[in-house]
Amino acid sequence: MNQRYDEPWGEPRSGSLQDQWPQYVRGHVVELGAASGRNAVLLPPTSSYVGLERDDALLQRGRVQGLDLRPCDLSRPEQLRAQRDAIASGDTILALDVFEHLLDPAEVIRQVISLAASRHRWIISVPNSVFASARLEILFGRFPRRASGLFDSTHRQFYTWSTFQTHLLSVLGTEAVTLRGTAVPLGGARLARRPLTARAIPLLENLVASLARKSPKLLAYEWLAVVDIGV
Repeated sequence: MNQRYDEPWGEPRSGSLQDQWPQYVRGHVVELGAASGRNAVLLPPTSSYVGLERDDALLQRGRVQGLDLRPCDLSRPEQLRAQRDAIASGDTILALDVFEHLLDPAEVIRQVISLAASRHRWIISVPNSVFASARLEILFGRFPRRASGLFDSTHRQFYTWSTFQTHLLSVLGTEAVTLRGTAVPLGGARLARRPLTARAIPLLENLVASLARKSPKLLAYEWLAVVDIGV
């Protein structure tokens, strides 16, 4: 189990992924790669939830909190088919920072669509592999492998603005697509403990959120897509 996938969210920062995706949720949510189910706390109070996760330790952590988490390795079609009823019940399919970890994410999408209701919504996020700081790393000849972030050592896919659309969203089709950038995390909790920077946090957050909106290809840390199927 990777500890970072078990850490609860703090207060969502302005313009961040966690600040944006909950507004698009509707009805019953099925989350792919749910980890310990920490995203469930951000759902609207009217939404119900089931999460699919392959890591036993993360499953148990979430179940202790009373969440409906079920074992499923997304890369194994027979395990997805075993969750047919759960997937078919979903009004919203949630896949946040999941597809970059898979060998064949497009095939996972096809499998889920074949099991899902005829009308449903996808909410997907992937990291921007060519974010400004990543471009600088590569410019100086570095491609680090880290425990988290854009150079997460478990990433198997690296998306640009173009390939996110051609390799993933094209599998879903182009019906009612919303595509937007999210702000780079500022580590607000750490900054807030420093008196000289605490007052500047709202200004900094508004600035980076504005930059992500205006130049998503370069200055969005992640991309968020909302796609309605069967509309």
